[in-house]
Amino acid sequence: MLKYTSLRVSTALVLRVSEATVPMQEFDRAIDDFSQAIALTPDDPAFYLHRSYSRLGKGQTDEADADMEKAQSLQEEARPERGTP
Repeated sequence: MLKYTSLRVSTALVLRVSEATVPMQEFDRAIDDFSQAIALTPDDPAFYLHRSYSRLGKGQTDEADADMEKAQSLQEEARPERGTP
């Protein structure tokens, strides 16, 4: 498990490291990594999305659905409203 200490976590770094654990079915490790990243950078939808995939791998469908909804909500918040430059 990684330990993230910076206030802003590099999305690319976390995804690169944690994506390597999913094919090896190390879902617990991936969930822990993404949870740490979320604690430090709660506004990054990528972390919720990938934690959702890891939770699906473990059969945690309710938790996976909640993460997917949060990722979608954050992405919608980040989109500029139509009609604004």
